[in-house]
Amino acid sequence: MSDVERALRDVVGELPRPDETTMRALEPRVVALRARRRREWKRQSGAVAVLACAAVGVAALIGATANASGGDAFADAPADPTLAVRKYESGGSTRLDLSGRIPSDRAGEYVEVLERECGSRFFRISTGASTVDGGFWSKNEVVFFTTVTYVARWNGRLSEEVTVRSPLYVLPLPLPKRRWRIMVNTRLQSMVGRTIVLQRKTAEDTWVRVRTAKLRRGSTFGTYETIVPIPTRGLTVRILVPQASARPCHDAAVSPSWAS
Repeated sequence: MSDVERALRDVVGELPRPDETTMRALEPRVVALRARRRREWKRQSGAVAVLACAAVGVAALIGATANASGGDAFADAPADPTLAVRKYESGGSTRLDLSGRIPSDRAGEYVEVLERECGSRFFRISTGASTVDGGFWSKNEVVFFTTVTYVARWNGRLSEEVTVRSPLYVLPLPLPKRRWRIMVNTRLQSMVGRTIVLQRKTAEDTWVRVRTAKLRRGSTFGTYETIVPIPTRGLTVRILVPQASARPCHDAAVSPSWAS
């Protein structure tokens, strides 16, 4: 029995995710909040903070597509439910398409999708869908706000976990005496003591390390910062938050580049 199966074995009534109607009603406010935060950061730095996202790997579905018909046309059903996630941008917000297959060819079987936010120990019901012929199911245009791990559940059996990560905000702010304050923003995990890397661009259009620094807690919740001196003028530089520093809640990220 896996760790997630043990964690969910005795769960009777998980706290459900708000329904999609509620999520869609809240979406414009969240998008507006993100836009306001970007504008605030822009006023501080004179540059817009950009998001650095790594591609999210997803598992491929087994068998035919969900709109096929006829039992003989399907490959053997998997031993456990499967789950795949596709992440994309739509209308200024991030959406997810969830899909998979159960160990049965029957239509009308209900599949629950559970979610666990990064930093939380517990899963809750996120959404669900009914199967079509062949045991395939899908749930499209799920609103995505923050790093989350999904697992599909059918008839007490669980799929493998799939984690979708939100990006880190990384922003350089100029200070006197050729120094820069580097700010990293996340409310999902502590970044205290984690390493960031100052990089410069070479003539070969590659990035090489100049020096490293450690983050400390910033003045507001969810912000972390450090001071980096760059005495040499005329360099094109940027800040890298490596994978080891960004995990478990985020992927590696880079700041916008700037001239020293």
